[in-house]
Amino acid sequence: MVVPLVRAIATAAAGATCLSSILLLDLRYVDHPDLLEHGVFDEAAHLLTAGMIAIALGAIRVPVRVAALLLGSIAIDIDHIPLILGMTDAPAGTSRPESHSLIPVIVLLLGAALDRRHRATWSSAALGVAAHLFRDLGTGTVLLGWPVSDRPIGISYESYIWGAMVLIPAAVCRTMFRHSTSRAPTVSSTAAGCT
Repeated sequence: MVVPLVRAIATAAAGATCLSSILLLDLRYVDHPDLLEHGVFDEAAHLLTAGMIAIALGAIRVPVRVAALLLGSIAIDIDHIPLILGMTDAPAGTSRPESHSLIPVIVLLLGAALDRRHRATWSSAALGVAAHLFRDLGTGTVLLGWPVSDRPIGISYESYIWGAMVLIPAAVCRTMFRHSTSRAPTVSSTAAGCT
């Protein structure tokens, strides 16, 4: 019982560290006028959000490629470069490009379906992009349904934080429950006298 308890405490501590770091970063850069500094803080918060997912999945022993998850959580922001350079304008109602939609997630999941050998890597990258979009929904708006819909969608920042926060207690509970059910005593047929 000691090992699952230690694992649960470590999971909770790591998740709390990620969450408190996100909150501190967001307090630091909210309405920050310097775009570069704002971007650095935001990317760090995206990595921490994906890190919370990796911690939660690791606690319940779901296979995830952490590098692909983390890369997926920030790589999508490369589409901001044309906006920053003034080569294009942001769509109406959002500061994020059209490619901040479900299209990259769908493409990566299609890769997972077609490439069985690297399925976990493709799926982890898709989860990273989904984590990125989830944070962006909570810190602004995205064209989630583009190209089918050009309607910006967002959620409250509190919903994003609560959504991220629920990952860790759920993983801790699942870790403890999994251990208690996997250690349940079993009665063999020989011990029961059924020979």
